[in-house]
Amino acid sequence: MYELNRVLLQSIGPKGARYEDVLLDLRDRDEEPARGSVLFLENGGGKSVLLKLLFSVLLPGRRLVL
Repeated sequence: MYELNRVLLQSIGPKGARYEDVLLDLRDRDEEPARGSVLFLENGGGKSVLLKLLFSVLLPGRRLVL
């Protein structure tokens, strides 16, 4: 089974919610994959944009809107 450990976002996303050089490290302190991760952002912080970007890479060719 594949596991997502790190995500690097460089100048990606729409103009109002662009990510500039952001590294999301989803590993535990022991460099092992974490059981779960939580992302806290204020309203309008880009949580939905982040999910759309991740799933567009993980599921290419699918035009599903979250």
